Amino acid sequence: MSGSKYDYSILVRNCESDSPESQACTVIGSIPTWLNGKAIYNGPGLTKIGDSEYKHGFDAAALLQKFEIKNGAVSYNSRFVNSKTFQTNQEAGTIVRAEFGTPADDNKGKLSRLLGALDIEKTFSDNTAVGLVEVCGKYYAMTETPFMNQIDINTLETIER
Repeated sequence: MSGSKYDYSILVRNCESDSPESQACTVIGSIPTWLNGKAIYNGPGLTKIGDSEYKHGFDAAALLQKFEIKNGAVSYNSRFVNSKTFQTNQEAGTIVRAEFGTPADDNKGKLSRLLGALDIEKTFSDNTAVGLVEVCGKYYAMTETPFMNQIDINTLETIER
């Protein structure tokens, strides 16, 4: 991004921990008491696991962030989407599941990788760090792969894939 007049660093910052408990935010000025609602953002959060680092902006572990406005007050909380990819990488302490722009650090040979490509679970990540949609009253974090993770929009907990 050299030569750009904009600072994009916030888009690729490393968020090492989430904030599952709701925290009161400082409001400068005032918010009308009739304005109530939630704004939930889904995007990259954890950009490093152990010594390995994601190579593409949307490869990082998904982080849901929620701002809730109620009666003139604002609260914030965040949670990592607890996908199988997130769990596997956390347990290994490194990136062992490949993403769009990040190869896996799995120490496997070419034949093992080729055979692994035949398994949909290993070929496509369930790291759903791009969008959040409502389907029949349920909310799902999603990305460009066939997987979605159901989310509780009140707690931001991952319910199921």
